[in-house]
Amino acid sequence: MPIDIVLEVLNFLHPLDLVHLAQTSRNFRGLLHEPAQEGIWRASFTAPLPMCPSNISGRRWAWLLFAPYFCEREAGSDNLGGGSYKHRVLVSEAHSVIDEYEALEQDQGPGPDDSGPLAAFVQKRLYLVQERHQILLQGVDWVRRVTKERANYEAECVNKIQASVEKRLVREGHDSRDMTPIRDTITHLVVVRKISRLSSKYWNEARPVFLAGILGAKRVRLSNELEARQSVLENILEAILSGRPPSTWTYTPGISDVIQFPEFQQLLDDTESEVLASDDPRLLTALEQLPAKLESWLAMERTSLAARVPHSMNASAEVLDLATTVFSCGETYAWDSYSNQPHCCLVGWKGAGACRGPTCHVSSVKFSERGSIAASALVRLAGLDPQDATADQMDALDPRFVCDDCPIQQRGQAVMTWRRCLQHSLDQSLEESDPPRHVSSWRLLSPLGAKDVRRREYNNKDWSRGDPIWLCSLCAAHFHGCRKYAEVVAHVLAQHDIARPKQDLHFIDRVGGHRPPRLPMFPFLRITWGGISLQPVRGGKTGQRQIDGLA
Repeated sequence: MPIDIVLEVLNFLHPLDLVHLAQTSRNFRGLLHEPAQEGIWRASFTAPLPMCPSNISGRRWAWLLFAPYFCEREAGSDNLGGGSYKHRVLVSEAHSVIDEYEALEQDQGPGPDDSGPLAAFVQKRLYLVQERHQILLQGVDWVRRVTKERANYEAECVNKIQASVEKRLVREGHDSRDMTPIRDTITHLVVVRKISRLSSKYWNEARPVFLAGILGAKRVRLSNELEARQSVLENILEAILSGRPPSTWTYTPGISDVIQFPEFQQLLDDTESEVLASDDPRLLTALEQLPAKLESWLAMERTSLAARVPHSMNASAEVLDLATTVFSCGETYAWDSYSNQPHCCLVGWKGAGACRGPTCHVSSVKFSERGSIAASALVRLAGLDPQDATADQMDALDPRFVCDDCPIQQRGQAVMTWRRCLQHSLDQSLEESDPPRHVSSWRLLSPLGAKDVRRREYNNKDWSRGDPIWLCSLCAAHFHGCRKYAEVVAHVLAQHDIARPKQDLHFIDRVGGHRPPRLPMFPFLRITWGGISLQPVRGGKTGQRQIDGLA
């Protein structure tokens, strides 16, 4: 490449680029170190770089600015000895610079009592700063005074305009208690739009905004008042309902249902009174009528449930007490210790009336023809008449049955109570066949065998004790929620000082006639003279089949 082109390019380089270029090769080093190229070095220093002094060469000036210092150069070289020696040299060099600086400062700096030009300059600047500070303080006071005057003026305008707006809105029929949101809109008009009076133009422009705020405030106010009245009413109803016998809680409407009674709903919908007083005459009248209303509600529920039973079964009004009145609910059990069943078997009013929960309501209960047929067969085997046998009579007999349609397992056949047989029949409804199975094919245990089964069931673990379905029958401690068996027993021991609490006397389960099933008993054994027979013996009266044996 021609030398003139190279020199032309070098004129546009930075001094640091020239330093690096001089270190790339001997040719560039020789070219840039020639005295003739001094102009290239000096021309490379442009703003904001410091200009090259006249008494030093451009190459030397670039080297002083961009070349490494002695300590940096020596730290990266091997000219010095070991690391400790190199460290001592560099540290002593750094200390020498500090000593030199301190000597210069002591020699040329002002003394403590120096009143020379520097002290005069500092004092002059101090006076100037203090003067400006006083001026600034005066400005701050003026700003604060003007701001306060402006704020007072704006507040006066806002109050005046707000009073005018409230009068107009009250004449239109709005409540003065809902006027709070309009102040923000008026403040915006005064501060931003700089108005001092509400003209017709601004009134027509801001009226929709005023109405929107008032309606929103009214909605919030009415909601708060409704919640306050409802809270008072709920506390009163809770005290009344919790005072009823705990055994009736399951068959009593909840507080949320009682509030829907017309007498109480009128009190809640009354927007004239903010707070519902406990001595309100209307409330006292409604509370006096509450027992009759609860009985009426209970009668309506029983009537509604009885209407779902086919009239061909029994025309009596007490059809809900029969053992053959079986309902099913498509929801699952209320407890979670057992596998979910496809249907929930409910016998009579005690079962269906107790089927009331967040996911299981009486409205979803249906009459089960399959369960009714199975119950009729079980009642006949127990020696009762299906037309008038009640569930309480079957519970008093407490017989034990087995299902003939179930295959015999290794341990024998499962022994079940009559209620568990009904649940078993509904559980098998998904496996429909012709003729239906698990409905009428039952066998009855002999009294001796049933007695032994009951003994073994009593000794067996009751899994329902781990479920929160128990409550104290002596007080209202568990009105808001049932507890586990151990917690309720501990409560009766501690709070009522009863040494040996008894079920159904001191504590009960809230599921009514629908209890979690115990584990089935296996197998059926018959003691014979020659040993033990694993096969059951059939026999008994006409229309009955009994099993003699021990489970």
